[in-house]
Amino acid sequence: TAWADRVYGLANLACDLDSQSRIAFETAVEDKIAKDKAAKKKEPELKSGVIADTKSLTEVRIGTIVEKMQYDVKEFVVKAGKKVKLTFFNPDFMNHNLVMVQPGAADEVGMAALSIGAKGFETGYVPVSDKILFASKLLENKEEQVFNFEAPKEPGDYQFVCTFPGHHIMMRGVMKVIK
Repeated sequence: TAWADRVYGLANLACDLDSQSRIAFETAVEDKIAKDKAAKKKEPELKSGVIADTKSLTEVRIGTIVEKMQYDVKEFVVKAGKKVKLTFFNPDFMNHNLVMVQPGAADEVGMAALSIGAKGFETGYVPVSDKILFASKLLENKEEQVFNFEAPKEPGDYQFVCTFPGHHIMMRGVMKVIK
C-alpha cells in the first residue's frame, strides 16, 4: 500500500534510532499493517428491505438491529398472491424470532407467547394460534432462516413480531399486502 511504501522509506531513518525507539517504531508499523488487513476482512453489510422484485417473485431481507430490540425493516409491500422469499437474519447477540400474523393480531400472539413459560425455548416462544401465518425458529447470533411463501390473497397489513418474552412491544413491522 502507499502507506507501507512511506513507512519503508522511513525505515532508513529508523536505522539511526536507538534500539528501544527502533522497536517501538517497528511495533507501530506492524500494528498498522495488521489493522489494515483486519479492516479489509470485515464482513460486508447486507442490504435489508425488498432486495429484488420481479413479476413472479419478491425477495425481502429483514434483520435485527443490534442491542435495540427492533427489526431493521418496519414495512414492506407485496402484491396479493405473489410468491415471496423472505430471509430473516439475526446479527444481535440476543435471541429473536420473526412471527408473521394476521392483521391486528400482533399483541394477542405476543401476549400468548408470555404464557408459554418454562417451555419457551422448546417452542421457540411461538404460541399455538390460528392467527400465525408462519414463524421462524428462535435465531441466535448470526443465524438466518429463509421462508418461501405466497402472500395472502386478501389485502391488508399483516404484522411480523418477535415473540421472545417482552419483545413484541417494540419489535414489530408490517407486510403490506396490496391488490
